[in-house]
Formats: sequence, structure tokens, C-alpha cells
Amino acid sequence: MTNRLLLLLFLIFSQALSAQSLTDRLRTHLDYLAADSLDGRGLGTAGKQKAALYIADAFKSAGLATFDDDYFQEFFIRISMANMTGTNVIGVLEGSDPELKKEYIVVGAHYDHVGYEMKDGKRIVYNGADDNASGTAGLIELVSILSGRRTELKRSVIFIAFDGEESGLLGSKAFASSNGRFTPAEIEFMFSMDMIGMYKSYKGLDLKGIGTLENGPEMAREVAKARDISLKNISSQVESRTDTWSFAERGIPTAHAFTGLKSPYHKPEDDAPKLEYDEMGRVVEFMADLTTKLASEKDLRAASSYKGTRKGGVRVQAGALAGAGSSFFRNDVAYFNAKKKAEANIGLFGQLHLGKRISLQAEALYDFNGSDAVTGTVRRHAFTAPVTLQLNLLNQSNGQVRMYPFAGAYYRQHLKITTENEIADGAAFADSETGITFGLGMDVMKFHVALAFRRDMTGVYSNEPNTFGSGTVLNIGYKFGGGL
Repeated sequence: MTNRLLLLLFLIFSQALSAQSLTDRLRTHLDYLAADSLDGRGLGTAGKQKAALYIADAFKSAGLATFDDDYFQEFFIRISMANMTGTNVIGVLEGSDPELKKEYIVVGAHYDHVGYEMKDGKRIVYNGADDNASGTAGLIELVSILSGRRTELKRSVIFIAFDGEESGLLGSKAFASSNGRFTPAEIEFMFSMDMIGMYKSYKGLDLKGIGTLENGPEMAREVAKARDISLKNISSQVESRTDTWSFAERGIPTAHAFTGLKSPYHKPEDDAPKLEYDEMGRVVEFMADLTTKLASEKDLRAASSYKGTRKGGVRVQAGALAGAGSSFFRNDVAYFNAKKKAEANIGLFGQLHLGKRISLQAEALYDFNGSDAVTGTVRRHAFTAPVTLQLNLLNQSNGQVRMYPFAGAYYRQHLKITTENEIADGAAFADSETGITFGLGMDVMKFHVALAFRRDMTGVYSNEPNTFGSGTVLNIGYKFGGGL
């Protein structure tokens, strides 16, 4: 009875919507999807199920084909000791070309958010208007626009409202990995519309990842020019914090439509009145035109440089780092450590990721270190090259978040050594050294932080075998691009 009543209300509601402008329809969707009555669309809430029914009714009203017997793909979720079911809402618009309709473009938006909490006896709802009722409303209107362009669409389009994104991209992973109907080889491209409600404040639209498609940036610019849309990030780097990542793991080119973190992200204040509806409508029209273009192209191919981010594969990243700390000389026979002096280094690093657990890192550094010594304060300028093995104790989002201990060896070639402001006797100091290095590291997205300990094993002096160098450095690095 409840479902029939909801359907009746939706039919009445849809007739009213047909007379509204795109801006007004978006506002109406947001007023419903981001209302307190939907419980912040959190996992396990009745409000999230209401949102799923609302989306499915919109798909049905537009005449989309069902995913299976209905519009729902259910999948199992276990979080801590709780078992529950997630629900993706999926509809299909078949292409008009006899051959190309066997190829698919996915347009998705996650409809879940983070729910509500009780604080001082009050129910605080995180309505998630921009995140991501905005993308969900945009998806519903894309369905309406593209269902009126059936003859123009040569490829088929799969529309998906993903569940469980806020809990770890669970819905998109469930679809991309095993949905029982569509294989990764059949999917030519995927869009994720996640937070599209603040175009004016952000002063543009990101299409991060569009460069994973051959000629993708050029096609996007062409459509943007016609729609007077300002495009910002149109790189080939795939966004790992939204549903694009689940498709990239399968080698599918993908792009994230995004208007920045200008709304109160993950705060109770992310409410419908704060969004910019006229501009959101322009974004939806742009996305409709771009999807139409991609669905009608003779050939869609991944960019030659794009390899996806498949789990278990070999991946290379590179970046720059700088660090500071202290160093000193120690005598292992006399059990004596000299007074510490400042140490610093700057240079480049590369990471080779061998699956999920093991990574290798090599560095090329200009290193400045020193210590007190019998001859006075010693300062050494050197080229230092550490190579370490990293054991990933934590590895999430295919290496985007890692924590690891590391150990390895280094080689150091001294370029210049001074003592008490005089050039040291070259015969007394060794020209180079080798040693061991170990420590703890953490990578978060493009940022790299590591605390490294270095221990010389060959000796500071060429004519005295018992004095060795030691150092401790905190390094902070930044990775270039998205890796290969």
C-alpha cells in the first residue's frame, strides 16, 4: 500500500514537474532528496529507501528499461558487526545503432549521504544537498533530457544512482565488479556527477579524468564552448574519492563532474537553499550534450597513456621531497656520540608499487649533514641515494592512502667537506659511504611523509675504522600527476 501511494503521488508530482523549467525541477528534486524526512540518506535508514524509490519512479516515468526485473541492484554490506543491504538504482536507455548499442556509457551519481546523529537530545540531519543530492537531481534530469534524444544516441546509456559511496564506494564497486549483466569490456566510458551545485562560486566545472579518453578534453571543450561552460580540471588523473575509481580499477576511462568544495561539505548546513540552481541547470545541459556526443561518436578509445588502476598491477609514481633533521658521528668502540648538527636534504623520489602489499622507493637527494668531531665542526655536502622496501600495513583506494614501515640501504657520495670553515684534508675523510636506512612512512593522495633513520656502515674517516655517521630526517614530499 505504501509503495502504491508513493507511486500515485509521484505520477501526480511528475505531471506538475513537466510544466516547470529545468531550474525549478532541480529545485523540486533537491527539496525532496535533501529534506530532513529522508534521514540524511544514511545506510540503513528509511529515508535512503525513500530516495531509491523516488529515483526508480523517475526512471520508470522516462521509459528506461529495467536493470533486471526491476530498477534495483542489491548488494551485501558488512560494516563492523552490522550486516545490511545496499541498493543501486539502475535504468537503461538503449541506443539506436544496431551495433553500437552493444556498447555502453555509464552516467552515475551517488544518492547516499552520512545520515544523522543525536546531540544533546536533538536530531541533527546531514542532508547532503550538494553532496550528493545535486548529482542525483542532475541524473534524474539527464534521464529526462536524453530519453527525448533516443534517435541521436547510437550507444546505449546506463544511468546509475549508486548507494554506499560514503562508506567506501561500495555501490560502484558492486556494479563494476559483478553486476551479472554488463561487463567492463562493454563499457566505453563512465561519468560520475558528484557535487555539481556550486558552479558560480567555484567559477567553473571540473571534468577530472576526461583525459583518460582519447580526444576527451577536445570534445569536452567543444561542447563547453557551445554551452558557455568554463572547464577547469580536464586532466587524465582519475579521482579516487568518488565512484570513478571503481571503474578505473577495471580499466574503464572515466571522469568526475564537480563544482568544488564550496558548500558546507559533510556538515549539517549543506542544505538545499544554498545551491545555485540556474548554474546547476547549465551543468546538466552541458552533461546532456557531452553524453550525446560520446554516445554518437564512431569510435571511443582510451587514451594511449591510460592503463587504468587495476588492483594488483605494477604502478609507478614520482615526486619531489624535502626534509630536515639532525646528524652526528658515533664511535662504536668508545661508545661515544658527538654533538648533533642540523641535517637537510632535497630531491626527487620514485615509487614502484608491486601489488597491494609491497612497494619500492628510490630517492636522489642533495644532502647537507654534519657533526662535531676532533677536528671541529664538520659539514658535508653530498649526493645521497636511498633505496627502500615498503611493507604496506594499510593500503586503501589502491594506494591512495598507505601507512608502512620501510627498510633498505643508501649510498652517499661526498661532494664537499669542511671543518671549522676550512677545507678538510681529503686523506682523512672517506670520499663516500654506504649504510642502512629504515623508518615509518605515510602517503595520503599526492602527499608523502616519512621519518627516516640513516646509519653509516663504512666509516667517516679513511684512516680510522671506528667512527660512523648517523642521522634522522623528516621528509615531506608531493607526487606529480596520477602515476602510470
